Amino acid sequence: MPKGEQALHLQFLALAWEETARRQKRPYTEQLEIILNGLLQTISKTVWGVYQGKILLQRRWLKTRRLHLIEQFMLARFAII
Repeated sequence: MPKGEQALHLQFLALAWEETARRQKRPYTEQLEIILNGLLQTISKTVWGVYQGKILLQRRWLKTRRLHLIEQFMLARFAII
Protein backbone atom coordinates (compact mmCIF):
# COMPACT_ATOMS: atom_id res chain seq x y z
CA MET A 1 0.00 0.00 0.00
CA PRO A 2 1.40 3.44 -0.90
CA LYS A 3 2.57 5.57 2.03
CA GLY A 4 -0.12 8.21 1.52
CA GLU A 5 -2.91 5.65 1.53
CA GLN A 6 -1.52 3.94 4.61
CA ALA A 7 -1.39 7.25 6.47
CA LEU A 8 -5.03 7.95 5.60
CA HIS A 9 -6.04 4.48 6.78
CA LEU A 10 -4.25 5.10 10.08
CA GLN A 11 -6.01 8.44 10.39
CA PHE A 12 -9.37 6.80 9.83
CA LEU A 13 -8.57 4.26 12.55
CA ALA A 14 -7.56 7.06 14.91
CA LEU A 15 -10.84 8.83 14.18
CA ALA A 16 -12.78 5.64 14.97
CA TRP A 17 -10.77 5.08 18.18
CA GLU A 18 -11.41 8.65 19.27
CA GLU A 19 -15.13 8.25 18.64
CA THR A 20 -15.11 5.12 20.79
CA ALA A 21 -13.19 6.95 23.52
CA ARG A 22 -15.67 9.84 23.36
CA ARG A 23 -18.65 7.52 23.71
CA GLN A 24 -16.98 5.76 26.63
CA LYS A 25 -16.44 9.21 28.22
CA ARG A 26 -12.71 8.74 28.56
CA PRO A 27 -10.66 11.77 29.68
CA TYR A 28 -10.16 14.55 27.15
CA THR A 29 -6.39 14.15 27.38
CA GLU A 30 -6.67 10.58 26.11
CA GLN A 31 -8.99 11.64 23.29
CA LEU A 32 -6.63 14.47 22.36
CA GLU A 33 -3.67 12.10 22.24
CA ILE A 34 -5.53 9.77 19.85
CA ILE A 35 -6.45 12.67 17.55
CA LEU A 36 -2.93 14.13 17.57
CA ASN A 37 -1.39 10.75 16.75
CA GLY A 38 -3.76 10.45 13.81
CA LEU A 39 -3.05 13.96 12.56
CA LEU A 40 0.71 13.43 12.78
CA GLN A 41 0.38 10.70 10.14
CA THR A 42 0.10 13.36 7.42
CA ILE A 43 0.85 16.68 9.12
CA SER A 44 4.49 17.34 9.95
CA LYS A 45 5.48 18.17 13.52
CA THR A 46 7.14 21.34 12.26
CA VAL A 47 3.81 23.09 11.55
CA TRP A 48 2.51 22.57 15.10
CA GLY A 49 3.16 25.12 17.78
CA VAL A 50 2.17 25.95 21.33
CA TYR A 51 0.61 29.30 22.10
CA GLN A 52 -0.49 30.19 25.62
CA GLY A 53 -0.48 26.52 26.58
CA LYS A 54 -2.60 25.42 23.61
CA ILE A 55 -1.45 23.24 20.71
CA LEU A 56 -2.15 25.00 17.40
CA LEU A 57 -1.40 24.68 13.70
CA GLN A 58 0.34 27.54 11.93
CA ARG A 59 -2.19 29.68 10.08
CA ARG A 60 0.14 30.18 7.13
CA TRP A 61 0.34 26.41 6.67
CA LEU A 62 -3.44 25.99 6.86
CA LYS A 63 -3.97 28.62 4.18
CA THR A 64 -1.61 26.96 1.70
CA ARG A 65 -2.50 23.29 2.08
CA ARG A 66 -5.42 21.32 0.75
CA LEU A 67 -6.71 18.97 3.40
CA HIS A 68 -8.13 15.51 2.90
CA LEU A 69 -11.65 14.97 4.21
CA ILE A 70 -10.43 12.74 7.05
CA GLU A 71 -7.94 15.44 8.08
CA GLN A 72 -10.77 17.96 8.16
CA PHE A 73 -12.87 15.70 10.38
CA MET A 74 -9.92 15.15 12.69
CA LEU A 75 -9.12 18.87 12.89
CA ALA A 76 -12.77 19.54 13.75
CA ARG A 77 -12.58 16.96 16.56
CA PHE A 78 -9.27 18.47 17.67
CA ALA A 79 -10.92 21.91 17.88
CA ILE A 80 -13.83 20.51 19.90
CA ILE A 81 -11.56 18.82 22.41
